[in-house]
Amino acid sequence: MRQTGAYAVRKNRSAAAFFGKFHTKRSLLERRSGWGKVVFGIFFALFLLYALSLLYPMFWMVFNSFRDITDYNVAIATRKFYSLAIVWDFGNYADVMKLISAADASFAEMIFNSLWTTTLMSVLAVFVPTCTAYCLAKYDFRLRGVLYAIAIITMILPVVGSDGARLKFWASAGMFDTPFYLFFNGLGGLGGTYFLVMYGFFRSVHWSYAEAVFIDGGSDFTALFKIMLPQALPMMGLFFIMNFMAGWNEYQSFLIFMPSYPTLATGMYLVSATLQRTGQMPLYYAALTISIIPTLVLFIAFSNQILTKVTIGGIKG
Repeated sequence: MRQTGAYAVRKNRSAAAFFGKFHTKRSLLERRSGWGKVVFGIFFALFLLYALSLLYPMFWMVFNSFRDITDYNVAIATRKFYSLAIVWDFGNYADVMKLISAADASFAEMIFNSLWTTTLMSVLAVFVPTCTAYCLAKYDFRLRGVLYAIAIITMILPVVGSDGARLKFWASAGMFDTPFYLFFNGLGGLGGTYFLVMYGFFRSVHWSYAEAVFIDGGSDFTALFKIMLPQALPMMGLFFIMNFMAGWNEYQSFLIFMPSYPTLATGMYLVSATLQRTGQMPLYYAALTISIIPTLVLFIAFSNQILTKVTIGGIKG
């Protein structure tokens, strides 16, 4: 009888699991009460309006980037912004490559400068703080507490107005307006959000990983590059993407420290006033549309990782 009863229970569970596959879960709105639906609808409408307010400038930019320059200026003068009777000019994107330049650099050169500078800055901004955080989290030495305190203090102290002193320092070091500025400036891995996050991550990683490497005859560098960093790669990749998206739009530091290497962000800043005075705003919109494509593609491809990335260690208990 016990076997028969147990068999029946297993059979019922199997049937429930089978038919459960065809059961459609209720939506988030259906599971709410009457007032809950009202509140949910209000907040949904508010966030929808907010999202549309963010998308509207982008739509305006892309829409007018395909517009004839003369037709655009006439529409601005007559305040017929939303008239559908417009003259299209798809040659604006071809003219961008020929007509837009900044600091003796063509638009193609600005794209190249944006790619290599942003990539170099992003790699250093992630790799150096990660290695620094690993050393402070896993090794005990005399200056460990002092260095960690410095990292926290540098995040608290304001740095507004320090560009003049930095400019004088890099000029005295002979690295002003050279690629060496980017490299050596990126070696400061003590402090910052990435450092704190990676420090907390390595503090949670069990030291038995490294002990296993030492038993097999490996060194500290083997433990770092073969065991620890591979575990941190998902988080490092996420930080790289976020830093790349932020660095792609950085223009102020290049204007001050690397004026001979204009990026897309720097070039767009320099030519914005000129194109506006000459009535060539559709050309400017076309250049802006091209410049946002890399960051837009990155966000669409990795938006799920950016919003939901969770790292879980392999050792439990």
